[in-house]
Amino acid sequence: MIRRGSVVISFLCAALIFREKNLRSKAIDLGMIIIGMILLYLGSK
Repeated sequence: MIRRGSVVISFLCAALIFREKNLRSKAIDLGMIIIGMILLYLGSK
């Protein structure tokens, strides 16, 4: 979970510091990763 959560930090850094141009498609991918993390959390309960 922690390794997958670090993707959020790198996404924010790319968006804010490096002015990434392709944010829309990467935000969709990030949303899918977050949904997967939530499902993993719920499955482990």
